[in-house]
Parts: sequence; C-alpha cells; structure tokens
Amino acid sequence: AHTNPDDYKRFHKRWNFGEGSGESHQFSRRESERTLREALDKGMDVVVQGTGKDGILMNSILFPDRDYRNGRRSDTASIMHYLHVPDDERSRRIAARRTNQRRRYGAEPEDAMNVLDQVVKYIEEGRVDEAHIYDNSGSIDETPPLVATFKDGNLVIYDEDKFNEIFDPKDPDGRPTVFRGRVADRPQVTA
Repeated sequence: AHTNPDDYKRFHKRWNFGEGSGESHQFSRRESERTLREALDKGMDVVVQGTGKDGILMNSILFPDRDYRNGRRSDTASIMHYLHVPDDERSRRIAARRTNQRRRYGAEPEDAMNVLDQVVKYIEEGRVDEAHIYDNSGSIDETPPLVATFKDGNLVIYDEDKFNEIFDPKDPDGRPTVFRGRVADRPQVTA
C-alpha cells in the first residue's frame, strides 16, 4: 500500500486547488494514517511518501506509545529511501510546476537542510532499519544512482564525491554551507 498524505488533501472541502493546503493538512494526515493501519491489519507492506519532517505516521505505527525510545514492534521493519536533489535543481523543478501553490515545503535551501537533518537523525536514533540514499538530480527518465546504504549498523558509500556533496554541502565559493535560525547547523556525517 502506497500512501502520500498530500494526495488526500484534494478531497477536503477547503482544498480549493491548493489554496487550502494548510486547512486540509490534518485531514490528510488522518486519512493517510487510516489507510496505513488498514493495510497493516491486512498484512500488507506500506510505503509512506513524503519528506519525513516529523515522522508522526511512522512513530504511530512502529513504536509503542508513539515513542522510538520505547523500542520497536518486532513484526515491522522501517526502510527509508532518501532521494537527494541539489538546491538549484529542486528550485527549478518547483518553479516548473503548474500550480498556484508555488511556496511548498522543500522550496527553500533551509527546508532541504531540515529534511537532511531528519534523515541523519532517523539513522542515528535507530528509527530506520535500512536507509538508501540516491542522487535524484538527473532526468525523470533516469533511475537515480545509489550513493550510499545503511543496513545492520554498516554505512556503505558507493559514490564518495556525491556523498560529501550531500552531507557536507559547500556554497559556490567553496565555503561550508551553514543555515541559521530554526534549522540547526548542517548535520555532521562522516564515513
């Protein structure tokens, strides 16, 4: 079963072709969680599509009392696929969308750093059993190349240059990219 909470938004009475995205947010999350629970009750594997900003859906299903520190259900596994897109390509893709909802999560570099921070956090905290990191900067017709995997406590890097580009970003002048404000300094990941 594949669910994307955003897909449910268009069924909310206040959706208004994206203008009511915020008003339909909680509704879409509830519907997505209901779909996941029904699929799991039937013994299906499930896929949650999104940025994983807060992990509420994952936490509610995988961890007792919704808290990863309580351990994991023994009958589940969590596998993360992170498709990285560089800032300039992500901005181009978002601008090319034919929608009035131009300002979406992920549009700003700070958003991307926040998602990247979550990826690292989920791996470090043991919230995922496996993680697969891809370079999604190519054409839509190309299969994104695998950059690294994390499984059974082992990090395997297949493309060290791309791995460093993702996890140790530099600005156009070659200086480390650090964002201030609500997003913490870039996560530190080393081989």
